[in-house]
Amino acid sequence: MKKVIFLLITTLVFAGCGIQSNVDHISPEYVEELKKISTNDYFFVDEDMSEIDLTNHVGQDAYLVSFNLSTHTYKLNSRTNNFGFIEFNSTESQNESIERTVIKEKNDEHPTHLFLKEINNLYKNKDLSKKAVNNNLVENVNYKVGDKRKLYYEKNVNIDRTVLNFIAECKYVGDNCVVWFNNNTNIQGLEEKLDFAFLGQKFDYLLRLHSELIDVNYMESTNSYYISFPDNYKLNIVLYDINSNCNADDVVGYFYPLDYISKDVNIYSNEGKFIYLDSLCEKGVFSTFIHEYTHLKTFEQKTLINNLEYSTWYTEMFSMLAQEMFEDFVTVDDNDNENLHNRISNALSTSQLGHFYWLDLDNDYVYASYANHYLFGTYLVHNFGGLSFFKEMMNNNFVNIESIDEALKSKNSTTFEAFIKFPQIWINCENTNKNFYSLNKDTDSYFSSDKEIKVFNAINLNDFSGYFMGLDGYETKYNKIEKVSKNGVEYFEIYGPSLLKNNYFYKTYSPFGYSISYIGKVSEGDTMKIYQPNEKDFVYVLMFTNPS
Repeated sequence: MKKVIFLLITTLVFAGCGIQSNVDHISPEYVEELKKISTNDYFFVDEDMSEIDLTNHVGQDAYLVSFNLSTHTYKLNSRTNNFGFIEFNSTESQNESIERTVIKEKNDEHPTHLFLKEINNLYKNKDLSKKAVNNNLVENVNYKVGDKRKLYYEKNVNIDRTVLNFIAECKYVGDNCVVWFNNNTNIQGLEEKLDFAFLGQKFDYLLRLHSELIDVNYMESTNSYYISFPDNYKLNIVLYDINSNCNADDVVGYFYPLDYISKDVNIYSNEGKFIYLDSLCEKGVFSTFIHEYTHLKTFEQKTLINNLEYSTWYTEMFSMLAQEMFEDFVTVDDNDNENLHNRISNALSTSQLGHFYWLDLDNDYVYASYANHYLFGTYLVHNFGGLSFFKEMMNNNFVNIESIDEALKSKNSTTFEAFIKFPQIWINCENTNKNFYSLNKDTDSYFSSDKEIKVFNAINLNDFSGYFMGLDGYETKYNKIEKVSKNGVEYFEIYGPSLLKNNYFYKTYSPFGYSISYIGKVSEGDTMKIYQPNEKDFVYVLMFTNPS
């Protein structure tokens, strides 16, 4: 029987609420770029395109990717019934909208971001053109175990900004770092429990590898507000109890950019390179350290060296990619938010929450921002050059979209093209063919001075799962599904990306959010007709493939 597939979406009604721009329609430049990057199996549905010839797609699975290519958030208007419909195999059904509720993890922003905002406010009325003077050179102190010094810290990095101080004691001095400790917990035996020699040696080793792999080195300031560092300056790592516990919802480490500022400008500056780690969080300490240290190096490379201001999503993407780079050298608690496996699981069900901006502090979905930007970042390195691509983004003289774009030039691509083709990884989960966009392939190896290091190992998205209250609206044909109970509530645990059924959309699409709907397998004689929505911010891309 001949099947006629209708994607009748002429009157999809959206209610838009702007976030940061007044862009109303897809630009002609976007349309031309979409046409240019289209292929036989992955193409933009032009407004003049109504009937699609399926002759070349018999036996393939068809998918519809719905993109919000604007900086607005759009919501399906549930008060109307004119969402359109999809007719497949002579079956008509009304489009439905669903809302995926992410299990809330955390609704606050990482303190590094808050500190960066403080710096920007601090400098608004200051002249930064003056060259650094000699008295801004921090002293290179040859600390030894047992030495003590006063350090400033935040009383609670999540709640208030009260600055306190304590006397920290030097517990380790290595080639690359100095480890400081203060037992502000009043927990008896904590100091004896911590193996400072082991911690310090591991930090030292990770710092050497980080330098070899990423190769960013900042020593001398170019303005009078930032301090300069002498040769062989060592990183300071401060261990103390940050939040009185070590739950997954709490900050377990942070980088404090204000420490780079002279005390003449900020009396609470510790005047040096510092990373702060929670002394109670042993299992995730090294992964957290890599994350925060990469924040530090990004700040040095982009802000201190190149005088650039970057977005939160950009620095978080780098720090999470560095965690992945070092995943063979660190141990992470399964319940730790720094566990990249949790990021992947979250990303597989939050594509509609968008990219290239950071969700607000009071938004329950802030961790979706972490997840989505990590997934996009690891897609870039897995498909465009691995470690060399990461280093190109880190070391070029650009930030945000422009930084990615510059790195993609050598690959004959652009950020826009890479983003449009990004959803292909959802249906190429098992595919190891290097000619397909997929995460399921190793990138390259780096030969350190002592061993071979594999970076950015293959990732099979079908190995990761998300939790759903129900299955309505989700295409589960290719997913493994298990029933689980969490705190007495039954959930469906779905492994792999969350694909929608052919007549379902999400209720809300954040800026540069998207969804993938499974249409069906194409048979001989099938035809497809597509009717365009009135909202030109929304575009459709058809994708044809066999799951493999």
